[in-house]
Amino acid sequence: MICKSCKKEFTDSMYLCPYCGSANSTDTLQNVELLQDYSKKLSDLMKSVGTAEHTQISWDLTVDQYVQKMERLKVILSQPEFSKLSGEKLIKRISNFVERCKDPVFHIAFVGTIKAGKSTLINALLGRNLASTSVTPETAVLTKFRSSKQDYIKVTFYTSEEWGQLWKSISNNADVFKQEYVALHADEEKGEWLDHEVITETVNNADIEAEIERWTSSKHVEHYFVKEVEIGLSDFNMPEQIVFEIHLVWTMQ
Repeated sequence: MICKSCKKEFTDSMYLCPYCGSANSTDTLQNVELLQDYSKKLSDLMKSVGTAEHTQISWDLTVDQYVQKMERLKVILSQPEFSKLSGEKLIKRISNFVERCKDPVFHIAFVGTIKAGKSTLINALLGRNLASTSVTPETAVLTKFRSSKQDYIKVTFYTSEEWGQLWKSISNNADVFKQEYVALHADEEKGEWLDHEVITETVNNADIEAEIERWTSSKHVEHYFVKEVEIGLSDFNMPEQIVFEIHLVWTMQ
């Protein structure tokens, strides 16, 4: 059958054109008015789908095509024919998918035991001594490095509950940790840093080494209570989606 409106060919058994939504009645069709009503609704929907706002995904053409299809599906799901509950759930999942595609993050983890050379390797890749190489197994902070238009540091702290679990897991033989902890009177400042809100600060590139040391070096009290440090570097020659992570593997006794 040839559509009377768009002139495209489609299966004879179909009354509505799959390309433009126009009604193509035949002698066997009894309720022409119903067909025309459906035709109008379908044509309006197809126009809406065709003008759906598209979020351009520049890093991968295939992903961009999937995102475009998902955004069109959102338009369909927003129609009154779909129940509000089921439609909203699917729309939310699609929106989350699109957001993840817009700003994907690829984590490259450097994993090993203490003094295995993780920080040394990352420092060599960065061309600067930013990753701490003087920590004990019990106090090594999860450290992340990523490219950024502006240099910054983001510090996340342990909650009281997390610190309690960490303290219980510390080996009875962790003499170096205990000596440093006591010498710095860290227990007296514990209340100031546990459950502390996340700190995010822009930092001058020339000062970032000292700022990182403050939060990751065992010379400073506050580093004991830091759970994670993320460093954004304007001179990190990697795409913004790439994140270097330092993970320490150690055995709890």
